[in-house]
Amino acid sequence: RRSFDFGKTWGEIQKPANMVGDGKCSGGHDYAGFGDPCIVADRESDRVMILSCAGYPGFFSCTRQQHQRCARWYSDDAGETWTGPVFIDNPYVFEPLDSSPLGPGQGMFFGSGKIHQSRFVKVGQYYRLYAANSVNTNNGCMNFVLYSDDFGESWQFLGGNKVSPIPPSGDEPKCEELPNGNVLITSRCSGGRNINIFKFTNMEKATGSWGSKTFSGASNNGIKASSNACNGETLVIPVVRKADGVKTWLIMQSVPTGTTRANVSIFYKDLEKTTSYSTCANLAKDWTGYHQSSLSSSGYSTMCVQGNKHIAFFYEENSKNDGYDMVYKDYTVEDITDSLYTYDLEADPAIPDIPFHVNEVTPASGTVEEISTLTVTFNKPVTDCMKSVDLTADGVRGTCDFQENVLTITLDEPITAPSPSPREPPSMPTARAVTPSLSPIASGPRTCSPSCPPPPNSPTSATTRPMPSTTPTSPPTPPTTRTRAPRPSGLPV
Repeated sequence: RRSFDFGKTWGEIQKPANMVGDGKCSGGHDYAGFGDPCIVADRESDRVMILSCAGYPGFFSCTRQQHQRCARWYSDDAGETWTGPVFIDNPYVFEPLDSSPLGPGQGMFFGSGKIHQSRFVKVGQYYRLYAANSVNTNNGCMNFVLYSDDFGESWQFLGGNKVSPIPPSGDEPKCEELPNGNVLITSRCSGGRNINIFKFTNMEKATGSWGSKTFSGASNNGIKASSNACNGETLVIPVVRKADGVKTWLIMQSVPTGTTRANVSIFYKDLEKTTSYSTCANLAKDWTGYHQSSLSSSGYSTMCVQGNKHIAFFYEENSKNDGYDMVYKDYTVEDITDSLYTYDLEADPAIPDIPFHVNEVTPASGTVEEISTLTVTFNKPVTDCMKSVDLTADGVRGTCDFQENVLTITLDEPITAPSPSPREPPSMPTARAVTPSLSPIASGPRTCSPSCPPPPNSPTSATTRPMPSTTPTSPPTPPTTRTRAPRPSGLPV
């Protein structure tokens, strides 16, 4: 499902045919089914990538010859349509591990939920991706972090293929960047999380080394997950401490806190002092507090920052014979921290709305000499504001019909383009979301009229947060325009 208003409303469930397995559970069959997806949306474009477990046999029943696969899908229209699957496990995981003392690999999967896109490192067209996986080997289950500088087309082992940051037992993992750009991995375990930190010697070239696996739990006042082991999410965000106005960073980790899978909660820790995350032992201990999201049975969870800088929290709740309910919650930082912190909007400005833009106009310019019908595909469902379109600049009238994000314009009289150069199709307004002062327009076909003027052009360049400095600086001046490219909020279902 997709949301274009920061989770207030959601579209219909999308079930692309190329993401549906055939249910044939025979050895070595890659298309038996797909599950446990993880997702990332590029901050500077409409490109989205999903990685997913695929095929049969399952994780614990694999051999090197017949193993669970990893499928990749891409969308270049913000999740409306998808291409794939392409299987990426052999060239980027299993074959490299064949030459490692830790191999050979058998089953593998990436931790479901959020793939992290770097705040600091951009190589070529894209900011770097980090994704953590678990590999079933002859030496037990081990975690690795892979990175990609081409938005998932190819992958490399962070720290090489001969070192596991969470060696046996490396369970369902997540990864994030710390405020200094070093990479954190946290891994599911009973009673809390196992963590490790990769410290860069050269961030752009991805060289450096892993520390030592460290436990965070009740024994060091860390992430207290009682006796259960469950998947959860890790997130690092810029915040302002409300008591003294100090700009700092907050790390959050979600886990169930019940003795069984119940009472999903979000733990958090203030990272103002660099010593609080300079070593694995320091990061693992003395977490600030937690917020309990669920009061009942609850399991896996994930979270990300929405464009309005609220936290989108998505988790399983109310265990039943056929699974769980899937719950989305829209949190502010105040909700999670009992108003101790607020999101730092100077460091990372909010997006006030998600503007409309035209994805495609059919027929395209220069393809016909006479135009009687235009089909315009927008980036999101059409609001009431868009249900009256200005064609009067071209001296024509027509009838508009809307279906979700597709507008069909049937002109009263065809537009005849002079030969040999066909005329451009009528320009479409780049309208934005309806405001409360606009009245709804009745459903059904509409006559086009100039009742909804286009807004100013919205910028498309992106900004990233700079590396933190040890030298105090004056607070930056809040920007007056949004500079981060729009993208849909929401998480995979």
